[in-house]
Amino acid sequence: MGAKKYNFVVIDDNPNTVVILNFLIQGSGLEGEFIYFENPKEALVFFEMHTCDLLFLDVEMPEMTGFEFLTQLENPPFTIILTSYPIKYAERAFHFLDKKLIDFVSKDQLIPLFPRIRDRFLESYTDKFLYVKSKMNSDSVTRISISTIIYFSKSRNLIHFVVGNAPSDNYYIEGCFEDIEKYLPKNSYYRIRRSKIIMLAHMKCYISGKINMGLDSSGNEIFIEVPYRERRDFIDYFNQRHSLTIIKE
Repeated sequence: MGAKKYNFVVIDDNPNTVVILNFLIQGSGLEGEFIYFENPKEALVFFEMHTCDLLFLDVEMPEMTGFEFLTQLENPPFTIILTSYPIKYAERAFHFLDKKLIDFVSKDQLIPLFPRIRDRFLESYTDKFLYVKSKMNSDSVTRISISTIIYFSKSRNLIHFVVGNAPSDNYYIEGCFEDIEKYLPKNSYYRIRRSKIIMLAHMKCYISGKINMGLDSSGNEIFIEVPYRERRDFIDYFNQRHSLTIIKE
């Protein structure tokens, strides 16, 4: 049902960590949006309105420790704690297992241990599903993983679910976008006009008014145009989101 895409957040005052993690994630088969904060206080503001699938969190930061950060999140995501001093913080990390902590890793071991991180995340991650009808067999109901949905398109009273291995009009339900939005992870999507909702983890880049959403079932690139009067709001949204997705006016 298409490739799964995730939202990753990294909070670390060392930008080199971001470069390493981005390289490791791309090489591991995990794909999606990459969001980066050097300042944990800015990240706290982000998590008031947003969420992610996996958080990489440094322990030693100027504004607050990673543990202090976690205590301020009401519903933390799955988390990987990173540190340069594993012996010093190992006992403290143990007490955060109920905060969805799935691994505690020394930074100098990040590369060799990344396969373990990947496996533990995938074992812990539970994808959500939506139930839709199929154009090929309208009498049956198909279960679609939310992380495989590229975008939703509205046409009259139908909402089409676009995934990478089926025509854009194949999966659908009757209803309105509000019916869909209540099932999507918080701020994992962006609504464009009244006709489309894009899933941000699938977004490749935005250049000169057009969003590249990857490939369709025929192998062609999917481009979605943002109306001119909405472009400034769209760019501002991504700047505030701290996304590393390429955004060019």
